[in-house]
Amino acid sequence: MWMKKALIALTAAAALAGAAPAAQAGAQDGFGRCPGGHMCLWNQMSGNGTMATFKSGAPDLGKFGVAHIGSFWNRGSRNFCIYKQTNYGELTMIVEPGMQFSSDFWAGSGRVC
Repeated sequence: MWMKKALIALTAAAALAGAAPAAQAGAQDGFGRCPGGHMCLWNQMSGNGTMATFKSGAPDLGKFGVAHIGSFWNRGSRNFCIYKQTNYGELTMIVEPGMQFSSDFWAGSGRVC
């Protein structure tokens, strides 16, 4: 249902600023590592593996080790668009604030939209 809702919600994307990789595990594991106000992507299911956090996005998710998305959580206040290609080509889905999911797909880029 979320994928259908995401595909229906296609909108024009907003401007990109920056990203911050975060590959270390702290006192928390899994999804608990995602800081408030960020979009978090992991390369494994259930918030495990390499994690990258974004306030606004990145034109090449591969540079952060998360081109293969195993899970995500949007803890920001705006939608986050995920694209199949780098440099924001071919919108795949729109992740609404609060959406958390384990998945298995490849993505090239993502940004607040």
